[in-house]
Amino acid sequence: YQDKLAFRTIKSAINRSGQKYGESNILDVGSNLYTALFMSELCPVSYLEPRLNDSSKYQGIESTFPWLSMKFIHGEAQSIPVENNSYDIITSLHAVEHFGLGRYGDTIDYYGDQKGIREFSRVLKSGGGLILSVPTSESDPRIEFNGQRIYNPDMIDEILDSAGFEIIYRYYIVSLGLNTYTDEKNNIVQLEPVSEDRQVLKNVAINQQAVYFTVSKKR
Repeated sequence: YQDKLAFRTIKSAINRSGQKYGESNILDVGSNLYTALFMSELCPVSYLEPRLNDSSKYQGIESTFPWLSMKFIHGEAQSIPVENNSYDIITSLHAVEHFGLGRYGDTIDYYGDQKGIREFSRVLKSGGGLILSVPTSESDPRIEFNGQRIYNPDMIDEILDSAGFEIIYRYYIVSLGLNTYTDEKNNIVQLEPVSEDRQVLKNVAINQQAVYFTVSKKR
């Protein structure tokens, strides 16, 4: 659902700006490759990947594919190898929680997530947009090494603010079956798995997580 929400957000932003499709550019950091492919239908996409030059299946594909409107860049979020103010939009869906844990070929760095978000601010143009999602719960933040970090929403808000971002929209995405209500006939009604109400996180078990999805603007 987060992929659908990101695509919808970018499309709406382009329509509101009066630009034509293809006039903006996107840097994607860590989202699924198919997500970046879908977004390339709206704007050219640069896809950052730390494993491009190793012995894995990614070897040798660091180049531009004009028929896909995509470019593959070898690098990691803590040190993005592009110039300042290069992109209109950055997307990073369910990826920040991995930065610096070494799971995907990146350098071990306890503060990798915070450094990555500061790098997003550096390479994003003034007023540019950041679409970010991370695993979240109302329990204490934790690191499940070397899998992922689980954040409290307040922690992400603070990291974004300190990196120079203003949050415009917040959404909470929960598993199907958690965002429900009982109607007057005592039937359980399933709502969309996304809500702007943080209260839905109360339905998420302590050992599980939901998604905190934010749309921010660089100050």
